[in-house]
Amino acid sequence: MYFRSHSKQSTPHLCLCNCGPAAGLELDILRNILAEFGEVVRLVTPAPEKPVVYVSFDSVLSAERAFAALNKQCFPGFENRVLALRYAAYREPPQENWLTVCTTSSQLAVPGLKLILNFITEEEEQALVEGIDAGSWSPLAKRRVQHYGFEFSYKECDVERAPLGELPPWVESTLQRVHELEELCEQRVDQLTVNEYSPGVGIAPHIDTHSAFHSPLLSLSLAGHTVMEFRRGQDHRALLLPARSLLILSNEARYAWQHYIPHRKQDMLASEIVRRPPRRLSLTLRVVREGPCACSFPEHCDSQQQQRAKLPEEGMPAKSMPHTQMLSASPTLHSQGPSPGPAPSTSQPPPQDLVQHGAPAVGVLPVQHGAT
Repeated sequence: MYFRSHSKQSTPHLCLCNCGPAAGLELDILRNILAEFGEVVRLVTPAPEKPVVYVSFDSVLSAERAFAALNKQCFPGFENRVLALRYAAYREPPQENWLTVCTTSSQLAVPGLKLILNFITEEEEQALVEGIDAGSWSPLAKRRVQHYGFEFSYKECDVERAPLGELPPWVESTLQRVHELEELCEQRVDQLTVNEYSPGVGIAPHIDTHSAFHSPLLSLSLAGHTVMEFRRGQDHRALLLPARSLLILSNEARYAWQHYIPHRKQDMLASEIVRRPPRRLSLTLRVVREGPCACSFPEHCDSQQQQRAKLPEEGMPAKSMPHTQMLSASPTLHSQGPSPGPAPSTSQPPPQDLVQHGAPAVGVLPVQHGAT
């Protein structure tokens, strides 16, 4: 972990302010420039939305050369940005079983998952936030929500079929771009849920109820980043969702992988413990389903579980089956996990706004239905 030094004593570590991805300068380009002063051992940005970067050189002399050349100077190729450098201290982070957090969908490699960075501009983000803040909030146990188009019932884990009306005008321009995505296959988004998260608040592992919504599910992050985790059986992965990024869950990612946000106030990003932003908003965009789901993942599908329950077993009369999904994997909810490997290390109870359908059968464990 890096700390800004309060002394003027030289160290191999520097804090560079007013540069980095948040300032329009990618880390790969920055690394090549800094390599002119010596070997770059480590280069990280503590928070994706902040224009601050920390660099560790192989020696104090290399850091001194970089400090003398760049401090209070315009960055090469970015003449309108004046850098401010300070020496920093570095301490190895505490040994925790953190998952490695991926930063791209190709790195995460969950089939059907796609992450589009900078799907909207900062100006468009601000306009969306203003539109949201002008609306009315509904309180849940630990967060607030707004529903448009159709309301999702967290008690029933299903969408209320009585429409609420048209989607709000402040989301129209975003929807125009969303409807151009090939993943939607000419479907039209008709349901919008806005979630507000504060540090320490997350969502429990779940698969959005199959019978409620079509594929894909889309989530637009506003005002801050978070780390979302994904699990299928013993496979457990994590992905950084920066502000203004659009997450798309299609097919397998939508129907077979649990997704969740661990309930914690900080995450491990690029070997740095990073505090979550004071506020994050998410826009979940969905298409309401009419009729049962006939996906290729019946073991996770409430529609197909219900249909199967209506069929009499051989030699036995027909009887009802709890409206639940069954898996043999452990349902332990956790905020930390080993990297690599799945074995969860800590447990957390699910929030009150996500509930299970029915009761678990003997010898099997339920996977939660729900919606973000």
